[in-house]
Amino acid sequence: MSENFIEFSNEELSLPFTIDDLFTDEDYELVYGNNTSNEQLVYTKNIIWCRNLTSHTNENGDEILKVAKGATGLFRNRPNKLSRIFWEWVKDTYHEDWVGDLFHGGYFENFAPVSILVWNDNSPWHMEPGETDANILKNIQSNIRQNKWWGPWWRVSTTVCNFRLLGDDKNSTIHFADITDEFYETILNTRQKFYDKWTKADGGFFVSAVNDENFPTFQSYGDSDQIINDEAWHNHMTVKEIKNGFESPFMLNLGNVHRVFVGDQSTRVTFRLHSSKTLDWKTIKEYKNTGILLK
Repeated sequence: MSENFIEFSNEELSLPFTIDDLFTDEDYELVYGNNTSNEQLVYTKNIIWCRNLTSHTNENGDEILKVAKGATGLFRNRPNKLSRIFWEWVKDTYHEDWVGDLFHGGYFENFAPVSILVWNDNSPWHMEPGETDANILKNIQSNIRQNKWWGPWWRVSTTVCNFRLLGDDKNSTIHFADITDEFYETILNTRQKFYDKWTKADGGFFVSAVNDENFPTFQSYGDSDQIINDEAWHNHMTVKEIKNGFESPFMLNLGNVHRVFVGDQSTRVTFRLHSSKTLDWKTIKEYKNTGILLK
């Protein structure tokens, strides 16, 4: 078994519905960049899309939002046929420890523990930390409120099970890197700055922190930590593993630094089923080795 990912055949694991069952015409418009509004949130039949935005203040002090490329969708947990099919499939397919209450609470209606990622370029080097520290998790839960839902709330899954909806299935790759102790300390310190700022902030969407205000090279924001200056950290990383292609579902260790290269097609859409916060990557691999991860 690979150190950072677990692959499954399409016979072992597949979604119980097609992309056309999940997406409406409105979803396709957004995915392919034909929705040009500046709406931060877009509600469709099965998904709420949280669009990637940039924010700045004009000379009158008004906050101006601009839509950037890409979006993150949340799978709406609704009393309809698609939700029933989804939950029956999860319960019949995965170990009972897999799904927890990751997306319960916060600003929105109740959600299934699914995110749908849309992007149009290679990712930066990043990690989604999969927090396990009890004090941090308690702090996250106690600070979630109606106007403050985005941020650490997303940081508690140690893995996701990835299903390709759109995009290059053969030429895309994911690179995983080992990092130096110095870089790891920078990540932890920057992450703590982010949590401190998020706890004090009135809202959560635009909260971020960087390692050095005068020369920022690494940042924590939203659901992930990422390099914003490759040159500064190039000598602190060594690529140890590469996953080639996306022809079948796989799980990956979100807590290790990794980078996704999208391949030949410009748009990639991935359906990600999140693990519960009771599972860590080591336990997930043990479940796979003993044959109990899937039913």
